Amino acid sequence: MIIKNVAFRRACREECSRAVFFEIYLSVQEGDYSAKRGAEKAEMSLDEFEKAMSKAGYKIPELV
Repeated sequence: MIIKNVAFRRACREECSRAVFFEIYLSVQEGDYSAKRGAEKAEMSLDEFEKAMSKAGYKIPELV
């Protein structure tokens, strides 16, 4: 039973982390804040953040 609980907690943490990243990606895509700020919130370099965001299917808005 303990093994199931540990696996369940790990899965919940991973799912929560994914949800947080998707919220950051969406906020950047919608222009709520810049890609640089999104990278800071995700604790990634800007390059890593842009690649992760693209891989997840989000787009970084063009600066006008």
